[in-house]
Amino acid sequence: NAADFLSVKKDGSVAAAGKTLAHKLALERITGSLCDNFVGNTATQWGKDNESLAADAYEVRTGQILTSVGFVFHGELSAGCSPDRLICDDNGKPIGALEIKCPFSQTKVAEIWATGDVSEYEQQCKFQMYICNLQWVDIGVFDPRLSRSGLDLFVTRFERDESEMADIDQKTRKFLAYVDSIEAKIRAAANK
Repeated sequence: NAADFLSVKKDGSVAAAGKTLAHKLALERITGSLCDNFVGNTATQWGKDNESLAADAYEVRTGQILTSVGFVFHGELSAGCSPDRLICDDNGKPIGALEIKCPFSQTKVAEIWATGDVSEYEQQCKFQMYICNLQWVDIGVFDPRLSRSGLDLFVTRFERDESEMADIDQKTRKFLAYVDSIEAKIRAAANK
């Protein structure tokens, strides 16, 4: 959901996708349960079924040792992320992450190979860097159906930029304040 609230209007206000997310989060805070919960489809199941294979392929090709992790919370804010895998230094400190994408569409995979364009995942990766204090996040686009051609794993990296991290921090804090205001409005309306 990072792209939903990190993409703001020119005047700095919350964009439509962010507003929708804010209302959803406010309601979830009030009710204590998920709302509009997406349970998946064929494409998401394909991604789940192939995530471990993608991680294995990445380890073999890069020599990096991957660590599975659950949801990672920001130390101060009500925000977090769930990286697919972390990469740690020799002392066990996370320095990078692997975000795995397994598009069901082979045409999508071909487009990524042809253009190198993984910008649709950029905000998610930068938010992971922000939350986990990482130096980089690799995107691994994987399709085992292309293993015979050698095109089964496409890897590219997003590097940390401190000015971007400061911008993400500012936008995250502003968005969370917006969620707080929506929650307060809903609670006030319910108490009338």
